[in-house]
Amino acid sequence: MSEIASKFNQIRQAAADAGKMGMSFGDALKKSFSGLTRYMATYVSFYRIIGAIKSAIATVKEFDTALMEVRKVSTETLSTLQQWQKTTFDMANNVGGSAIQIQKSTASWLRLGKDFQEA
Repeated sequence: MSEIASKFNQIRQAAADAGKMGMSFGDALKKSFSGLTRYMATYVSFYRIIGAIKSAIATVKEFDTALMEVRKVSTETLSTLQQWQKTTFDMANNVGGSAIQIQKSTASWLRLGKDFQEA
């Protein structure tokens, strides 16, 4: 029996020297959680990027819709309206509003019969 125990200890020591010793339950759990945190961070980052892309697309759609609303009620050319749309960004910065608000307000003024310069 002592010979078997001696051989077992030799094998165990050789495995430890070679780095092939088994991990304890705590080590395995720690390794699993560190992998899980990495995957969760990747998952969250991926969905933040997707959310930012969706938000950007929604903003572009909103600007396009506002431009089309003004175009429907204005006699101005599309290039004039596009130039005007660019100036609404500066106006918004100066008055503390948003370009979308200015564009929607302009469309409302035009619907009331005001000319484009007055609106």
